[in-house]
Amino acid sequence: MPQAGLHWLKGICAATLCAVFVAPACAGGSDADTKPGTKADSGTGAAGSGATGGGSGDGGGTGGTGGGAGDASSCVPEEEVCDGKDNDCDGLIDNDATDAKTWYEDKDADGYGVSTGETKVACNKPDGFAEQVGDCNDNDPKFHPGALENNCDDPNDYNCDGSVGYVDADGDGHPACQDCDDSDNTVYPGAPELCDGKDNNCNGSASHPGGEVDNDGDGVLSCLDCDDNDKDNFPGNTEKCDGKDNNCDGLANFPGGEVDQDGDGVPVCLDCDDNDKNNYPGNTEKCDGKDNDCNGQADFPGGEQDADGDGAPACIDCDDNDPARFPGNPEICDGKDNDCNSLTWASGGEIDNDGDGSLSCADCNDNDPTNFPGNPEKCDGKDNNCNNIVDQSEVPANILCPSPPNATSTQCNGALGCGIQSCAANYYDIDSTFANGCECQASPSPVATGATCATAINVGTLADVSAATTTRQGNAPFSGRSVWYTFQATDDTDTNGDEFHVDVRFLSNPGGNYRMDVHRGGCPGAGGTTIGSSQPDAVDWYVDQNWTNTGCTVSAPCGEGNCTATPVPNRNVCSNDTASYFVRIYNVGAPTCAPYNIELSNGKY
Repeated sequence: MPQAGLHWLKGICAATLCAVFVAPACAGGSDADTKPGTKADSGTGAAGSGATGGGSGDGGGTGGTGGGAGDASSCVPEEEVCDGKDNDCDGLIDNDATDAKTWYEDKDADGYGVSTGETKVACNKPDGFAEQVGDCNDNDPKFHPGALENNCDDPNDYNCDGSVGYVDADGDGHPACQDCDDSDNTVYPGAPELCDGKDNNCNGSASHPGGEVDNDGDGVLSCLDCDDNDKDNFPGNTEKCDGKDNNCDGLANFPGGEVDQDGDGVPVCLDCDDNDKNNYPGNTEKCDGKDNDCNGQADFPGGEQDADGDGAPACIDCDDNDPARFPGNPEICDGKDNDCNSLTWASGGEIDNDGDGSLSCADCNDNDPTNFPGNPEKCDGKDNNCNNIVDQSEVPANILCPSPPNATSTQCNGALGCGIQSCAANYYDIDSTFANGCECQASPSPVATGATCATAINVGTLADVSAATTTRQGNAPFSGRSVWYTFQATDDTDTNGDEFHVDVRFLSNPGGNYRMDVHRGGCPGAGGTTIGSSQPDAVDWYVDQNWTNTGCTVSAPCGEGNCTATPVPNRNVCSNDTASYFVRIYNVGAPTCAPYNIELSNGKY
């Protein structure tokens, strides 16, 4: 009874009573019923009933038959939790439990729901829902986290992890499970092997022809490197002046060129003279006029300049101001030490005996200053230019002897020099001096003028009343020349005395070689009377032998003086003596250009 009474009290106890009498029972028993009024598991002692359901019996065993919900007025509210009890005394078990779970819609019942579908919060799993989320295809139970993916050719993400065995990360058309590098789209089975250091075809080696190693460590593979044993040569490298194809463009093409034309081991871009193997940087300087060591100077001691341009530098030249003198030069006939040995001289000697500027070794006659090579040929009977040809045999006479004044042709007379062969009309070479040519012009001219009595030069009328006078000049540049003059001498009526007096005289007779013949009344042999012949000074003709100072019409003495019509002792008979006169002037000496001067008068004397 006491135990039974206690059990009852526990079921209906008020708060105060529970606190005093049945506080342990109010704390609730174990093994809660899932429904009000159901029995607890059998135990040794009697099970209590109430808000906490069947608890442990007094006997210490698990609760027996559970009690019902009990009287709400005797339930102590607590936080509702998922424990199969009405903890909050609202008459419902596990509703709004604070530790209830969120359940996710799981249409394909694969145990995984989707976060985007319907959700429920409950202590126990509702049908069609799953506790776990993460399904990537809720319409197919093959898709869920942890699903098996073992087909390399299947592109589906069954395990919803964002990747599949089929993944082709590099887009080369080959899944990762077949690709030896799925991060590089140049690498896949069957890919063409490239020169990139990679196993492009996934055969286990980088096997491009030429190899894909980098022997020289220049960062370029052997299949691309033009010389994989030289780290200075690779594509993209800067070209250097080293005779190598540094940038692998097929050419060693540093500006200036990288060939070694002279074979001295230095490319043209470094060599100061790539056409001469004796000139390159670092070579020993020699006396050869060259910049052997390429320091910018030909600086052998003594100097390597070649001032005279003979090819021998000053350091070995005996005269660097004369291009005809240098070691090894053949000795020539120039009066110099051409070969710089101070011993040998040209054959024949190199002196100049005649001072003509031509050495004995070249002169054909070193004792005659008019004969030497290069001298113009002259008309002198000598080989002036030393070519073994003399005078006009080499040079035409008209060139050796250019025509002097008034000469029309010349000739070379050997040792006598140039001569004149002919002169221009009316000119004569009197002095035989070639330089002045035909220096004498015939006077009167042309030479046919007055050459005969029939063609005598008419000087006009000479009247005694006016004591008329005239002069004439001429010369005789050739032998046998005669010049004839004619005039008419008139006699007036002599009313105041007879002045008629013809006079022909030389005013000038150079050398006394000129002569005159005078004929009265006509030419000789044609009725003329010779009144003077071969006269060197003068010829007179008059009738009055007694001159007078009386009755002169001109200055005294004059003419015949007063005359009478009939003969009177000591007086002249007045008569008309008018007549023509013919005068011949000629030279009895050598031809001369010296002019004569004659005076012809009537009544002057």
